[in-house]
This record gives sequence, structure tokens and C-alpha cells, in this order.
Amino acid sequence: MKFVKSRGRFEASNVCFYPESLEAYSYGWWKFSTTYKGKVLFNYYNYSPTTNRHQSKVLSELDSRDIKIHLMLRYTDKGFQEGIETVLKDEIVCAKEVIQDLTDLINKPKTRKTTNEKRKERIQEIRDHIGAVEALLEKE
Repeated sequence: MKFVKSRGRFEASNVCFYPESLEAYSYGWWKFSTTYKGKVLFNYYNYSPTTNRHQSKVLSELDSRDIKIHLMLRYTDKGFQEGIETVLKDEIVCAKEVIQDLTDLINKPKTRKTTNEKRKERIQEIRDHIGAVEALLEKE
């Protein structure tokens, strides 16, 4: 990404990143990186192949500056422009839906034991993620 001094941001094809605020936008409107309560939040939802390239470019910029992402969202398609708490709450709802889908697959007759063990591990990872999101929402 190229830094445009007059705009105070890094730019590439339809993506911009503001290093001061750590905000990033795809197509000028879908905000996928921001800060909240001193934490860096990044929405890595698979919105589209192009947006995934935008996200990768911004991740590279963050990495080159040794900026740690505290919470990586993966389940909500909402951008932070809709309000950070709204997005975090939707992340929880969407993650719980994924857990339900995995649970339904586990309970389906004739599913492989090894596959179900992997699903159970994934469910635990998602539960841990939900806990991290809830903790951030509660933190004062």
C-alpha cells in the first residue's frame, strides 16, 4: 500500500488504512478495522474475494508496524461503521449459529467419530471466542 501524505492514509485499489486511528475501509464504506477500549479490532469475515485482499493488505501494514490485533472477528458480516457494540453483539449471535450448525451435524446419524471430535474442538474454540467478545463488551 502506498502512503498518501495529503490524505494521511495508506491506499491501494479500493482500500484505505489510517495509521493514526487504525481504521481501514474497503470500497470507502465497509469499515473492517478499528479500535475500541484501547483494543485493536479486525473483522476478517469472508465478505468477498476482493475485500479479503483488502483485509490482507491491511493485516500486512499492521504486522509491519508490530501492531497486535486483540480481537479478530470472523462471523459477522457487519462493518464497524454500524457501531462497534452492534457489531460485537452480532458476532456473538452469528458465532452461536455456527455452534448450533456444528451441534446439528454432530447429532446427525452415522457421522464419523473423528469428524465429530474435530467439530467439538471447533465448538470449544468458538465458545472461547464468544467469551472474549463478551468480556470486551463488559469491560469498563
